[in-house]
Amino acid sequence: MADEIIEEEQNGEAEKPPEDTDEESSESEFTEDGDASPPEEEDLFAEEETEDEEVIPEEEITVEDEGDAPEEEAAAEDEEEFADEEFAAESEEEFPEEEVAVEDEEEFADEEFAAESEEEFIAEDTDGDIMEETEDSEDLFAEEVSGDEYAEESEESDEYVEETQQGWFSRLGGAVKGVVIGALIFLIGFPLLFLNEGRAVKRYKTLKEGAGSVISVSADTIDPKNEGKLLHISGPAKTDEILTDGEKSSTDPPLPISADKAEPQNEGKAVYLSGPLSVSSKISEKDFGFDLSAIRLERKVRMYQWQEKRGSSQKDKKLGGKEVTKTSYTYKKTWSEDLISSAGFKQKPGHENPGGMKYKSRILDNPDVKLGVFRLHPEFTAEMNEFKSLRFKKLPGDLPADMKGKVQLYKGRLFMGKNPEQPEIGDMIIEYAYIKPQDISLIARQEKDMLVPHKTPEGKNLSRLLTGKRTLEEMLPPAGISVNAIKLKRTVQLYQWKEEKKTEKKGDKTLTKYSYPQVWSESLIDSDSFAKSGRTNPKSMPIEGKVITAEKVTVGAFDLPARFVQQMNKYETLPAESVMGALPESIRAQAKTLGDAVYIGKDPAAPQIGDLKITYSVQKAHPVSLIAQQQGKSFVPYQSKYEGSIDEFRMGTVSADAIFKQEKKQNTMMTWLLRLAGFLLMFIGLTMVFRPLSVVMDVIPFLGNLAEKGFALVAFLIAAGFTLFTIAIAWFFYRPLLSLTLIAVSVGAFFGMKMLKGKKGNMPSAGPPKAPPPAPGPHSAPPAAPPPPPGS
Repeated sequence: MADEIIEEEQNGEAEKPPEDTDEESSESEFTEDGDASPPEEEDLFAEEETEDEEVIPEEEITVEDEGDAPEEEAAAEDEEEFADEEFAAESEEEFPEEEVAVEDEEEFADEEFAAESEEEFIAEDTDGDIMEETEDSEDLFAEEVSGDEYAEESEESDEYVEETQQGWFSRLGGAVKGVVIGALIFLIGFPLLFLNEGRAVKRYKTLKEGAGSVISVSADTIDPKNEGKLLHISGPAKTDEILTDGEKSSTDPPLPISADKAEPQNEGKAVYLSGPLSVSSKISEKDFGFDLSAIRLERKVRMYQWQEKRGSSQKDKKLGGKEVTKTSYTYKKTWSEDLISSAGFKQKPGHENPGGMKYKSRILDNPDVKLGVFRLHPEFTAEMNEFKSLRFKKLPGDLPADMKGKVQLYKGRLFMGKNPEQPEIGDMIIEYAYIKPQDISLIARQEKDMLVPHKTPEGKNLSRLLTGKRTLEEMLPPAGISVNAIKLKRTVQLYQWKEEKKTEKKGDKTLTKYSYPQVWSESLIDSDSFAKSGRTNPKSMPIEGKVITAEKVTVGAFDLPARFVQQMNKYETLPAESVMGALPESIRAQAKTLGDAVYIGKDPAAPQIGDLKITYSVQKAHPVSLIAQQQGKSFVPYQSKYEGSIDEFRMGTVSADAIFKQEKKQNTMMTWLLRLAGFLLMFIGLTMVFRPLSVVMDVIPFLGNLAEKGFALVAFLIAAGFTLFTIAIAWFFYRPLLSLTLIAVSVGAFFGMKMLKGKKGNMPSAGPPKAPPPAPGPHSAPPAAPPPPPGS
């Protein structure tokens, strides 16, 4: 699912969007919960309902030029999927007394909590198990399994346009400096085009030589008579090696013990035990005046602050050659756990953030956690991170005196500010999540009555903690993967945000649309460069992908060179169940199977940012074909007399003729791509050379724009002419006979046409036919007698 925003420019002036916005609007959309009033204090729990979505308008201010008044604009912000829920009050009808509901975000189901009395109550967790009993304290919370609840919220945003100017002389100086760079770029095009033609000719002659001298032989035997010759072979590539990934444990399995008694004979040994955790004291949250029986308590504090985001820039030419650059900066109010410094904002007035946060996010750990009679080392509790969120039913009774009147209840959270419906800069939202006492299974080392991490002398951690009751077999790490294959590949994909940008021109407006789909990627995507903040990707891969390759691969009696083995890519995916043991111990406990992949995350059906997919695949024995020079039991590249080489490899059974035809096509394609690259270098270089001339004419912007387009056309024509001329010279240098033949044919055709035209001009023209002589009449004279023959 993609989250999209749209940014729009119109000569430095933002266009006012319609009231009803959609994905193509200029701002993002988000939802906010419905109105509600806080629950009455006598209710023990709060019920959370799913709120309807509504679009909240935002103000946007655009400053065009000096002296212009800013305009107010309405916009809406996109809501991220898998993001924070917004904070709004619930109506009194949504909080029925004597009954509560808890939203399980992981299972998407509600469960009910019943209150016995203010002095005694039983609350059930999401699995229906008894979670806690108390007789002395009032319960302040409703609980739910926590998910990713924190999204970017915005109440208001505005835009500031910074205008910078560059004078005519400054622009002219920069253009003159660019002439040198442009000339160098232009000159680089000549050797590129010239050498490309030479490369194409050499490659063509090399392939022609190879096609005429290659010998196709069987791969089953090695003939010494073919040493140094160009051979073509086909056959199955295979190996006898076993490739492995993952490590088997070299230590003895841990000793199963009971959690009810610490036996002295187990001192210093690796032990396995399972049972419910318990706490002998409560975690005290002194800042907000309450205690909680829990393993861990997480506090998340977010402050309402201004956030600056730099937009796009637009350049305009003014009379006199001056160029004005307008850069927009958007200022949005957002909830953030981190303090945002406004000291570096482009427009500080009206966008000042507080200088610090009195309360910050943190995690409190209970130091008195036990498993039976054993105390648990703090490293184990720090591994537990499946928090369930708490919702306040009423304000804590022991709220510090200086906080009373400053804190109010808002959707089960604590709000510090005047009005949660209309938060102001500096207001805070405080919410809590906790880990309750629960069943665990543990592999650790016993030290008297304490369970500590079990490590090897080299520092490798052999301990393991899983929630729930697990058998010893389930706790032991499985053996690594072993397979007979040429290559064993581990592919790791990380679920991340990806930014996609699309810009459209609509008249005098530039519409830039940013979309943010969530994708699986094998490489890290840098989210710091995103146009819109609030979408943060992990900074590193928890586990890296890799390829393990057999050292010796054969084709018949020949050894296949490593450079050819690296080109083998017909992988077959292994079932996920068979490769679970190859995963690092640090993430194996979180692994689930998803088809042929191992999934690391909460829910494969609803992946979240930072989740992993890991697959293993193998390159098994496969037919291959190659053309190279025989050297002993292997092959080396064949060197032709034209300074070229032949070293070809193909997956499958491919004839020598087919391989050479493929290479000839590849040579032709490469030739044309490099010709295009040479032409572009010349064109770009000439454009930079002509740049000062267009800047000179920018004194009158209209003339400058025409000159810029005209010089671009001139640069195109000159670059095209030089490209053709360079290719012709290269042909004459590398193919003199062909070039002379073409020249002779061209000259012969030219003169032939000219001679033909001349001959047609000298031929007598055929006049009109003469009239026939008149027919003899009665009065006509007889025809004259013919003259006597000579000599009569």
